[in-house]
Amino acid sequence: MCAPAIPAFALPADDVKRIVARAFGVTVADLSGPKRTTHVSWARHVAVYLVRETLVWSFPRTAICFHRHHATVIHSCNAVLARRAREPQFGALVERLKRECGHVSGSAAGLGC
Repeated sequence: MCAPAIPAFALPADDVKRIVARAFGVTVADLSGPKRTTHVSWARHVAVYLVRETLVWSFPRTAICFHRHHATVIHSCNAVLARRAREPQFGALVERLKRECGHVSGSAAGLGC
């Protein structure tokens, strides 16, 4: 799979990753890395979900950004939606992060990984 060219300026997807990493207390590298601990996995799921939601990217494009397969992106988005429905506190966290990411990404939906 070929990755698209990466612009030389700040990327909105990277901003979303930074916001999520800070909120979950993990590193940005953890979000694209191989760690599978529960805490890192949920941070990654949320980051994937928010990149899709705020930047309106396809599953394959989001997968490239996180060095994952598009089916993994689908699983992450479904996992976040299911947990939001079960746990109002988690849902509130995701909504807060979504608002924060929306302010960062603004009209730059076409930019990124």
